[in-house]
Amino acid sequence: MKIRLFFLLIIGSALLPFFIRTSENTRSEKEINQLIVNYHNRTFGVDYLFDQNIPQKNIDAWMAITQEVKKYALAHYNDIFGNKDPLLAKALRVILKANNLLIPAIQITYKAKGKTSMLIKMATVFKSIEKEMENVINRLNKEYFLLKGKQSVQKVLLTLALFIQETAKKANKDTRMGHRALPQIVQQNNRPIPMGPPTDMPPTIEEYRQRNNRPTPMGPPTDMPPTIEEYRQRNNRPIPMGPPTDMPPTIEEYRQRNNRPTPMGPPTDMPPTIEEYRQQLGG
Repeated sequence: MKIRLFFLLIIGSALLPFFIRTSENTRSEKEINQLIVNYHNRTFGVDYLFDQNIPQKNIDAWMAITQEVKKYALAHYNDIFGNKDPLLAKALRVILKANNLLIPAIQITYKAKGKTSMLIKMATVFKSIEKEMENVINRLNKEYFLLKGKQSVQKVLLTLALFIQETAKKANKDTRMGHRALPQIVQQNNRPIPMGPPTDMPPTIEEYRQRNNRPTPMGPPTDMPPTIEEYRQRNNRPIPMGPPTDMPPTIEEYRQRNNRPTPMGPPTDMPPTIEEYRQQLGG
């Protein structure tokens, strides 16, 4: 009986620190996960990470949430003898280190406007953070824990690692995009970005018909000059079938009109030849 009581005291003394640490943390796993989602969207939930500087109060709130994750993990990843789980402890260290590198990297990239070499360097940093979080997520997903506390820490660490990975992935993408010019011009001039075709294009025939409530003509244009047939019908005049009547008369027509014979020889008004001139002078 005394031996049994002795072992119960030993087990109770071992479990007492575990229950004390668990009661110190007032937030549940669900609350921690929800806080990670809410503050991540508030801090990093923008179209482009580097268009505007992230407010310091949002960064402070996000860093406070990561400390809540650390506090929760320290209170729940120990076994019944108070020994911390090496896998969860290492995952926590890697995740917090990546987060502490991600925040200043985003701030530095925002200030590096127009510096291509710096943007390339920061893109490499974001890529390494994304890859490191991918390794942590894969390692945590492969592990199975018996204790419920360790399972909860596993889920919380997976949530935080996933959001850090997605933020680093987005930051890497935004450093490689020429996205600053158009949004900044639009913001400076207070003008929206046109998403459709230009509004100053001339209307189509169908649009013109709808605006003026006029049917679309299906035939040829009505302002074309009339054809010969249309002209004849409008003026009630026959279409001339022969050659034009205003052409100058031929020699034969001229002779017939004036009742004069057509000269068959050379013209009579030509100057005399030398022989004719000699005969005219009698010599």
